[in-house]
Amino acid sequence: MRTARGGGLATLVVCGAVLTACGGHSSNSTRAGGTPAPVPLLHVVSVSPATLSASSPIVVTFRQPLTTQAPLPTLRPALPGRWVRAGSTATFTPAQAYPPDTRIRLSLARKPGALPRTIASLRAGHGSLRFAQQILSRLHYLPLSTTAVGPSDPASEATAVYRPPTGRFHWRFGNVPTTLRKDWAAGKPNTVLRGAVIAFQHHNHLTMDGAIGPATWKALLAADLAHRMDPNNYSYVSANLYLPQRLSVWVNGRTALTSPVNGGVAGAPTPLGTFPIFQRFTSTTMQGTNPDGSKYKDPGVPWVNYFSGGSAVHGFPRASYGSPQSVGCLELPIPTAAEVYTMINYGTLVTVTGPYVPSSSAAPAAPSTPKPKSAGSAKPSTHGSATASPAATASHHPKHH
Repeated sequence: MRTARGGGLATLVVCGAVLTACGGHSSNSTRAGGTPAPVPLLHVVSVSPATLSASSPIVVTFRQPLTTQAPLPTLRPALPGRWVRAGSTATFTPAQAYPPDTRIRLSLARKPGALPRTIASLRAGHGSLRFAQQILSRLHYLPLSTTAVGPSDPASEATAVYRPPTGRFHWRFGNVPTTLRKDWAAGKPNTVLRGAVIAFQHHNHLTMDGAIGPATWKALLAADLAHRMDPNNYSYVSANLYLPQRLSVWVNGRTALTSPVNGGVAGAPTPLGTFPIFQRFTSTTMQGTNPDGSKYKDPGVPWVNYFSGGSAVHGFPRASYGSPQSVGCLELPIPTAAEVYTMINYGTLVTVTGPYVPSSSAAPAAPSTPKPKSAGSAKPSTHGSATASPAATASHHPKHH
């Protein structure tokens, strides 16, 4: 901390921020000769704690005792609570827990009525993943239920972010696919949670990054108190790339559809693993590079659901289905793709298992004629719109045929 005096001006450096306090006059203190004495300058010694947990108080310590006229710090964002002066400290006690993962800035005016300057930047602690999972279970974004009782008011909801109620998770449906079960972990980051977060972010018009940041926490707490349920059924897609290659859609505890599917050829295989759908189109143009270096551009590809980089579940006309023919995608007959589009949504998990890799000389099969049209017989439940990939691992030009 450095202070410099001169001409009634003091500069204070605290936590990397600069506070400047100017001399002023007190109405009840005068010098000899009747001239007002200057108001003592405020010198901040410390601000604690650096990281806020739940509803811990914020203590600002000054070099000198505070008068009743001394300006009090302000918080941004503004939070409910009260400041109390006591000797040389000013203590803020929040009315409820701090919003999680949020940066809170403290400012102090130079003098009453002056523009505040930043004196410290604090950060609220991380929210509990278990509590986020409890909320998403109660709202049916997860295929699980919880025995934890949800809070009934904003103050208890805010506190539960840091101290979640006790309770267990149970699968809401029977016959849960083994691949879906293994991707779930209570209280820990996992793919099932990521898909549920993306689905929730889509419905709440948030950035679909699959991460639970301040904006998503705020929306989760509000949705939990309002009991705003997921408007869609819980769906899950699994693709088995052993021959014959097949794709299944599981909806609310039952296998709703099974179909032959075309995976990627050896030079451009479909990625293995579990991925959430992050981008959807009823019709789009796909373009990119084939394994032999040639370029492709396919307009009007229908019923497209991107799940990993440029790989998508979509419709495409082929002479046959059930074998490697695409460039990294999962191709379905167009009528089947239209039906699948109505069953799945943003955040739906796609699990691809295998591997089956044909010989390296295999090339993508040519499409049958005619070329796909932009409209199908089925009417989709949600029109596609461009969004940023939660895990951008490919170029902007989707891989295809």
